[in-house]
Amino acid sequence: FEYVQKKGVVSSMCMPYNVTKSLLCPLPPCQKPLDDRKFKAKETKQLYGGALAMQAEIFMHGPVAATFTVYEDFFNYGSGVYQLSNTSGKRAGLHAVKVVGWGVLNGTTEDAPEIPYWSAQNSWGEGWGMHGSFMIAQGQCGFEQSVFTATPCLDGEICVTSSSRP
Repeated sequence: FEYVQKKGVVSSMCMPYNVTKSLLCPLPPCQKPLDDRKFKAKETKQLYGGALAMQAEIFMHGPVAATFTVYEDFFNYGSGVYQLSNTSGKRAGLHAVKVVGWGVLNGTTEDAPEIPYWSAQNSWGEGWGMHGSFMIAQGQCGFEQSVFTATPCLDGEICVTSSSRP
């Protein structure tokens, strides 16, 4: 988010997201008509306080970004609430996603507990998960540990940037 504050980013019309495992080099030029405006954030902050802080931020201001640990089985997620298990495989790395909401999956039997979960949008395209989205059980994979939010500069607004850091 610091880069967005200082330098800005172009729109997806100028540089569409490409779902591939390799970079396009050289990068293609902006599409015509040229819209190379830069969009910046006037404030960025890391959220602390776990699930309640995330819920409050999403409720009051909209989606947040979360970085979490991905395990091998996450790549094959199809539907339902993702949870770590003894078959999750090895740690595959870190990944960042847009968290758009939360909910609770009711247990299907007396013995099945309710599962609080996050609803998130992945960047791997419509063919992955539930049309590019997924649900993950709260408290899994460090999901609540590295959460960020940004306040955009609006058109015509003078953008003085600041960072909220502890």
